[in-house]
Amino acid sequence: MKKLFFILTSSYFLSLNVLAQTSFPLEFGNKWYYKAGSTRHEYYQFVKKEVTNELTNGFKEITTQYFYSDSITTKKEYWAYINNKFYMNVVPETTFSTIIYNDALTNDSCVSNGPLHTCIYLRSYQIFNVLDTAQEFSELYVGHGFSSTQKIVVFPNLGIITTSNFSGSPSTSKTEDSTYLIGMYRNGELLGDTTLIIPKGDTTYFNLNIGCKWYYQISLPYDYNSFNEKVIREVKDILDNGFREIKATYFFMDSLIIKKEYWIFQNNKFYIADSPDFNSAIVCYDPSLTESNCVYKNSATYCLSWSSRKYFYNDQEYVAQDFSYVLGTSNGSIQKYYSVANTLGPVKIMYNTNMGSFYTVENLIEINIDSTDSTASVLPTVIELSQNYPNPFNPTTRIKYAVVNSGIVYLKVYDILGNEVATLIHEERQPGSYIVEFKPTNSGRQLASGIYFYQLRAGEFVQTKKMILLK
Repeated sequence: MKKLFFILTSSYFLSLNVLAQTSFPLEFGNKWYYKAGSTRHEYYQFVKKEVTNELTNGFKEITTQYFYSDSITTKKEYWAYINNKFYMNVVPETTFSTIIYNDALTNDSCVSNGPLHTCIYLRSYQIFNVLDTAQEFSELYVGHGFSSTQKIVVFPNLGIITTSNFSGSPSTSKTEDSTYLIGMYRNGELLGDTTLIIPKGDTTYFNLNIGCKWYYQISLPYDYNSFNEKVIREVKDILDNGFREIKATYFFMDSLIIKKEYWIFQNNKFYIADSPDFNSAIVCYDPSLTESNCVYKNSATYCLSWSSRKYFYNDQEYVAQDFSYVLGTSNGSIQKYYSVANTLGPVKIMYNTNMGSFYTVENLIEINIDSTDSTASVLPTVIELSQNYPNPFNPTTRIKYAVVNSGIVYLKVYDILGNEVATLIHEERQPGSYIVEFKPTNSGRQLASGIYFYQLRAGEFVQTKKMILLK
């Protein structure tokens, strides 16, 4: 296993030493700052945890903030260090809590219960220039051609320093989500880095929901009045590969023309394409560039200007980048020019119409990216299975899931031994978000209090989560 090494801020340096007495800084106001990463699209970049309440039974309320590129979500969990054991739970009680650290442990320890295998390993870690023996909690669930692993590393006198989750099946690659501690406030003492600066470009965002519209005024540098009309671009569909089908309607004095374009915002870059694939897609906005970038592709030269310029819309300032496209032909050249502003999309489009020297110019005059289309609010871009709520539960709980492609969906419940106890969903679902209620009495059998697992299968996607039934 790789050791963790961290770069310290100049405010905190310690010589290497081994700490003898175990304790955890769970006092009110203490904070932990984590960097996050994932193989999944649209994942949070930072996590901040803070002790926001101290309960009478020894548990501490931990408020967790997840920092995405365009939003922040907040959740609560509960930690406790009681009788030399570190507990973590979604409710403030030791019943069904996960013990992720045991001070009495002197050797690696593993326990198996059906398909669930739980281990705590003793590992040597170095963090904030302190060397000590940490404990790595590992929970592995294997069943029905699927496996999931949760790992949590707990460091004495600090708390949780890393987490990771793996899930997969024989037919799919694994998904990994991870966090690692980069800084904290411990009883007024600053350790490491607590700035939580979003990396350059990660604040880039484009709303491409179904129903979003962009309105452009067409003009020419010469007196071609017949062209002084408008273009409306609208997101009409979200394809399986993430591309948005854009319906472009050109309104002329006595006619209209409808064309299709394809846009996508992926890997922090904005693409425009003539067909829904990356072979024809051109990067028109890339905030990571530090210099102008020109490439030769498909007999054409593409250039993206790295310089950020100001674009004003409704008296607000935006950052825009300019993209140019030159395609040489036997009759001359085809030239296109896009100016794309962060969060707005294409704000200016120019192209020549006759292989000559004049251009058609489209200037953005109005935008509606706060779509009220009913399908825009329910069509997710990421397939996922959410944690059930409430949890623990009695007598019922609700499970939310989202699918991005049409197909057969399975949602099943298993007991701790891996036996199937209920099938909640086994039918075709269209793209969207859904909520299913699970009531144990409807499963056809009497379920005892304890740990259960619910599993979502949709195509090659498989994910399992744990829930607790209390009676």
